[in-house]
Amino acid sequence: MERKRKILFVAICAVLVAFGFNMVDTAFAQTPKYGGVLKFVAGRSPVKFGYPPETTGGSYTYAVPCIESLLRRDENSQSVPHLATSWKIAPDRKSITFFLRKGVKFHDGTDFNAQAVKYNIDLAKAFKKPGLAKISSVDVIDDHTIQFNLTGYDTSILENLALMDGMIASPTAIEKNGKKWAYTHPVGTGPFQFVSFKRDVHLKYKKFDGYWEKGRPYLDGIEYINFKDRMVQAMSFKAGEGHVISRLKNKDASELSKEGYKIVANKMGMYALAPDSKNPNSVYADIRVRKAVEWALDRKKAAKAFGYGYWTALHQPAPPQYYGYNPDIKGRIYNPEKAKELLAEAGYPNGFKTRIIVNTSFGDKDVMTAFKSDLAKVGIDAKLDMADRGRIRQYQFKGWENALMFWIWSCDQNYANSAHRFFTTKTPHYVSMQRPPNLEEHLIKTLEEEDMQKKIAMTQKSVKVAHDYAMYVPFNNSSALAASVSNFHSDYNKFHHLYWRAGEAYFNN
Repeated sequence: MERKRKILFVAICAVLVAFGFNMVDTAFAQTPKYGGVLKFVAGRSPVKFGYPPETTGGSYTYAVPCIESLLRRDENSQSVPHLATSWKIAPDRKSITFFLRKGVKFHDGTDFNAQAVKYNIDLAKAFKKPGLAKISSVDVIDDHTIQFNLTGYDTSILENLALMDGMIASPTAIEKNGKKWAYTHPVGTGPFQFVSFKRDVHLKYKKFDGYWEKGRPYLDGIEYINFKDRMVQAMSFKAGEGHVISRLKNKDASELSKEGYKIVANKMGMYALAPDSKNPNSVYADIRVRKAVEWALDRKKAAKAFGYGYWTALHQPAPPQYYGYNPDIKGRIYNPEKAKELLAEAGYPNGFKTRIIVNTSFGDKDVMTAFKSDLAKVGIDAKLDMADRGRIRQYQFKGWENALMFWIWSCDQNYANSAHRFFTTKTPHYVSMQRPPNLEEHLIKTLEEEDMQKKIAMTQKSVKVAHDYAMYVPFNNSSALAASVSNFHSDYNKFHHLYWRAGEAYFNN
């Protein structure tokens, strides 16, 4: 029977080839091949990519080839087994027991086991990582079984353990050399082993021959070549010095696409403006003013003019790819007359003066200039305040007076998880933005819900609360953009803008 199937397949291919379809080439074009060193043309160097407790988003993607997490994300952003092969939630939901993969080695030859997991989680807890806040203690049951004791259960715990919060590095390497050494010398269990790092020049990994997943990785190594200047990055990539370039601007991605490069666009989140609404003396303390700003902005026009096909206008607090997206929300779509009406009701018939604080690292000045023009049409005189990374962080934690602050919210499908991190009373972020009453309580209940349909409905309610309160001004569904050569195949940037499976990446010719 098998022989007949093969004969039939060959016959079908022969007929299709006769009609101009090269199905044999197509069928086997995606077959992984071994060999090659993948080179990324990157921007600024990572800072602390080898010491999990202090690894943040900007450095995490550099650590992924080397340091693995307890769980991992699948293409639907769901947590699935990885270094932990399975887990069991206690009936009273006061603990989670993880069963660990056996026969796994760190790159320094030491064993991956429950003691190593406890060491890393305890370090992360001591550093007060918010994603692990509900883990009260960690108990080693045996070498390959570990129990996380909880002050309360919610589904975000598993989600966080699949990313930065679940990273497991070699305790022996950290104890022997210290955390400052570990910042730039990652020692994990991943498919690639650290070779060298030179700040703002390169980061190099080589294939780890003792990797636990048989047949992986396909590549011989991975290198990151660093250039601070975006123009230099692009020139290096086009000159063939690298295979992948990320963090592209929309226009650059569009041009590279026309030149034949593959573009991967990951809908990572949204761009928004955060108002100084908590300050009672701010014009934005009045909900009518916040709503007026939304009505005043022509978000569709901006997305079309500056998105180059990679942006879509957003008129509610959650982008469509989040399961909190609420289809019942119609949004405050461009209507300058409605904006003027609300401003007059709020006591500003002639408008007012304000600022738009723009992050020079990420903010698009052209978009903000267009919004400045939109606001001027309804009487709001907005000055663009171009702020560097340091000043932006100062605003985030200390507040910004009587202004709108450009804000990138990059996260995955779970709106409630990310919103809980940003919007609880304990968070130090975006202190000038007033939260709706009871939103925090509702988010907590949403995270505790395990039934997916109920969770979606509850999350959509949270989004409705934020929208009705005009908590912030969403303006587009943004994409993380990367370009690659045509023969490179990977899930890089496809399902998550930070996490990818380096061991499965390959060149097919």
